[in-house]
Amino acid sequence: MAQLSDDCFAFGGPMLSVDDAVAMITSRVRAVEEIDTVTLTEADGRTLAADIVAPLPLPPFTNSAVDGYALASRELPVTQAEAFPVAARVRAGSAAPEQVAPRHAVRIFTGAPMPKGLDTVFMQEDVQLDAGQNAGQDTGQDTNHVVLPPGLKAGANVRPAGEDIAAGELALRAGTRLRPQDVALVAAFGLTTVAVRRRIRVAVFSTGEVNIMTTDGFIMREDGFITTGFHNIMAAFHHITRECGHIKVAFRHITSAFLDNTQDFRFNMPEFGNIIRNDCHLTPEMAVL
Repeated sequence: MAQLSDDCFAFGGPMLSVDDAVAMITSRVRAVEEIDTVTLTEADGRTLAADIVAPLPLPPFTNSAVDGYALASRELPVTQAEAFPVAARVRAGSAAPEQVAPRHAVRIFTGAPMPKGLDTVFMQEDVQLDAGQNAGQDTGQDTNHVVLPPGLKAGANVRPAGEDIAAGELALRAGTRLRPQDVALVAAFGLTTVAVRRRIRVAVFSTGEVNIMTTDGFIMREDGFITTGFHNIMAAFHHITRECGHIKVAFRHITSAFLDNTQDFRFNMPEFGNIIRNDCHLTPEMAVL
């Protein structure tokens, strides 16, 4: 498209691609090297500084995936329903009995450890209690016998130890930006803190004489515009870091540094630990990072 002298929005030159823009940015910055150790409640959104290798399997022990009745697969009903004595009751967080007599079932709940020798769980909705009541309406009172239907496959409704992650397996790779589910995974390993990269720190220079700063923020001058660029930039940086600072600089104080395109503007900010640089012309509303 040809450049039109009376159309400021028309542009016929080559456009900078997103990939090229990202390459320009990454060639001029370096990754944050400092490491923070934070609690898991502070870890969401932070960047993991080192690999996390599973110190234990997940789940850590074989457990029931449902509320129901556990049985040994070798004793599963094949052609018709059968009644089994209920030998014990195992809740999540409690220990399983060390031994269960042959042809006995165990009342079990989701997350409870499987008793030794039992490897299959019937959902409570699929069984009948000895009085003919469906166990789906279980009142919490155990009965002496439970009637189990035929056709359930061996190992059903059981979560083996290490089914999700085996001990020694890479769980989270360094450089991962932690999400809530990642934090939950770290907690499942029994860890209470995690090593993350220090958050980036950003200083935004808001320039131009069209606005002045008051204790309540920006106000519009009679001959100026309401500034929006500053708030847009600050909101974007607050999205990725909670350490975004703002410095208001009068335009006349830095204009002279940009009269020549070849001249660099440098401003040392010890509290941000870096040199702020830009080597192009500044205009009002432009932020220098």
